[in-house]
Amino acid sequence: CSKEQMRREMEDEMKKELEKEREKAKEAAKEAAQESRLCTICIEREANLAFGCGHQACETCGAKLKACHICRRKVESSLKLFTT
Repeated sequence: CSKEQMRREMEDEMKKELEKEREKAKEAAKEAAQESRLCTICIEREANLAFGCGHQACETCGAKLKACHICRRKVESSLKLFTT
């Protein structure tokens, strides 16, 4: 009976550790998603402006560009992005 109890305790411990790892992974994914939405120029504001080439920057940095900071194509159009 004590072997069975020890097995259950070990299973419970493993489940707790697995849940902790899942929570860490969720937090890391959430942080990565937030970072991926940052302007690649200033890395302070959300990238909310898309150029005709598809690359993005924040509205403040993007307004100053004549050429895309990534592919160097001339900025002929831009589109303000909104998130929900």
